[in-house]
Amino acid sequence: MTTPDGVPAVPPPLHPRALSLLQRKPLTAPRAARIIASVTVSMTVIGGVLIHFTDKKTFPNIGDGMWWAVQTVTTVGYGDLVPESTAGRLVAALVMLGGISFLAVITAAIASQFIESAFARRTHRSPPPE
Repeated sequence: MTTPDGVPAVPPPLHPRALSLLQRKPLTAPRAARIIASVTVSMTVIGGVLIHFTDKKTFPNIGDGMWWAVQTVTTVGYGDLVPESTAGRLVAALVMLGGISFLAVITAAIASQFIESAFARRTHRSPPPE
């Protein structure tokens, strides 16, 4: 879609409030890690509740759902509780992807801090503020 001037129209952001909240401060590695950790904890809690409601046979109470969600998001996966319904497996897939993403971002944030620190030592400067 273009404007009458032939300039491509930019669609408005889907979540303008979330976007403005994220853009208030520069996105540093530690800040990104905190955001991802918050999203992951929220997703774990929501996943634990959802799995109970989508697969009540396997997860008869929310406590079992929470236990499963924590072991799934941390990629431990004991296998003592496994969703059997299609909806439960969809919830499981989302929680698994969230857990893998969380681990990848945390690892990247830690590596970034090591690199910034090493660069600062080599150039005799202090590391950037967090």
